[in-house]
Amino acid sequence: MTVDQHVDEYDPLSATDSAQDSPTSNEPSLESDEELRERVERILAEVQGGSTAKLPVGDLLHYFGHKKRGRRIKARVAEELERRDIIPTPPFESADRWGEITLRSKGQWTPEQAQTVRLPVSALSDEDLVFTSVLPNETITKARTLMLKYNFSQIPVIASNGKELLGSITWQSIASRMGHTKSTEAKKWMIPGGYIAQSSDDLMDLVPHILKDEFIYYRNAHGFIVGIATASDLAASFRSATGIFLSLAEIEGRLRSLVYKLDDQNVIKCLPEHARNDYTGVRDLSLSDYVSILGTKNWEILGLELDRSVCIGSLLKVVDVRNNLMHFRQEPSNEEDEPTVERCLAWLRAIHPETD
Repeated sequence: MTVDQHVDEYDPLSATDSAQDSPTSNEPSLESDEELRERVERILAEVQGGSTAKLPVGDLLHYFGHKKRGRRIKARVAEELERRDIIPTPPFESADRWGEITLRSKGQWTPEQAQTVRLPVSALSDEDLVFTSVLPNETITKARTLMLKYNFSQIPVIASNGKELLGSITWQSIASRMGHTKSTEAKKWMIPGGYIAQSSDDLMDLVPHILKDEFIYYRNAHGFIVGIATASDLAASFRSATGIFLSLAEIEGRLRSLVYKLDDQNVIKCLPEHARNDYTGVRDLSLSDYVSILGTKNWEILGLELDRSVCIGSLLKVVDVRNNLMHFRQEPSNEEDEPTVERCLAWLRAIHPETD
């Protein structure tokens, strides 16, 4: 059975790329869309029958009618593989987007075949972005224009075969050569060389290179240079992965500071019966306890001038977010959770600027 081709409104295969400036690309496929779908369907059927097969992540995405992995696409692929009793290694959502995954039927899979989930360097780049470069004989004006257009700090100079990195043009290299060359060719304005990894290489192993050089490039399995990982990407990734936890910690700290202003008696009587005997101080209370304490007349005692029902409703949503994250019920920092937490933090900062 062939999976119905679904085109997400944010990720249509039929849509043209947002940027046509890059001469580099994946190795062109000689297959038509129908041939690719038939091949992938045949492989999936063979795996269901007990075979083991490797399949490029891009081919599996294409089979489902997509070019990139959004949250809904990840869920859809996972559901379809589960329906077919197929286990991917590594998991589809964490696999190198330019690499391959191994597919096995549940009957063929054993725990020893599971791989430790690691982050490939390609995961650092936004899948929405088109990798952009210039040819050595193109103009420095074009390179500068592209850097301004996409807010790049650097742009690679790559040979026409898409596989040879000649160097990188940076704002620093442009400034250092002004007044020293009259050439308009991009190659005259670049810093030669540069570090190139494989797209599937472990990001943690590459962090020292990224921090040292401020950026590195990576190749796909065919040898084409297809991406860049920068120190800014690394910082943004860290913020994305940890930001919601830091915000939750700040919310808890601000609530604790509010509760500290109450008498112990006003605190204890708001706690569940089983928690009252174990009470040793405000610092040992949970986020849910803080919300319970503020959901009573204590709101008036503290003189908080915002609507209590609205604020408590906001806090209860944050409690749900925190509980889901702590019990690994979902990915951290998903699209719904971050706004919920940040909106709560905004009004808390407004009514109570300091923390303990």
